[in-house]
Amino acid sequence: SSGINAECPLRPGHAKQMAQATQQQVVAAKEVFVQSLLNKETATFEAGKAQFGTDLSNGLRIAGTAEETQPSDGCAAIVNQLAGKVAVMYRGNCMFIDKVRNAEQAGAIGAVIIDNAEPASSGVLAMSGDGTDDVKIPALFINKVDGTKLLNMYRRDPTMLILELREPAIISQDEKCGS
Repeated sequence: SSGINAECPLRPGHAKQMAQATQQQVVAAKEVFVQSLLNKETATFEAGKAQFGTDLSNGLRIAGTAEETQPSDGCAAIVNQLAGKVAVMYRGNCMFIDKVRNAEQAGAIGAVIIDNAEPASSGVLAMSGDGTDDVKIPALFINKVDGTKLLNMYRRDPTMLILELREPAIISQDEKCGS
C-alpha cells in the first residue's frame, strides 16, 4: 500500500514528491498553472524555485501571458519585448540567474525555465544564483516533458496562454493522505 488515500485530491507528481520528502529534505515545490483562453485548455506542472528573485510563498503568485524568448536559452540580450509577460526559455549555456536577469531586463514579470534533459529521478531542481540579489522577478524550473507540453499549448495559442507561477494548492494532507 502506498499510504495515499484515493479520496485525496492530489495531482500527478505530488505523491512522488511526498514520498521523496519522507526520504530527504527536498526543495519546497512550486507549480506553474497554464491556461489557454483560446482553446480552454489547462495544465499544472510541478516546478522548482530559484534561490534568487521573488519567493512565491504565503499566497504570493504572479500571472501573465507566456512569451518564448529569443534567443531561446535566454543567455544573450533578449530581443523580443517581454513587458508584462512571463518569459519561457530553455536550460543550458549560461547560469540560471543570467537567463532570468536578461528576461527581467526585457520587461518580464516572471520566468519559466525548461530543462534541456530528460527528467531526473531526484525530483524538483532548485536554481542557484551567483551571490548577487539584483534579480527581482520570480523564476521556476520545470522538467523537459512538462516543458514540451507547455510549449505545445503555447504554439496552439501564442497570444492568450496565461502562466501563473504559484505555490501548489495542495502539497499534502498529512492526516487524510499520509506522507
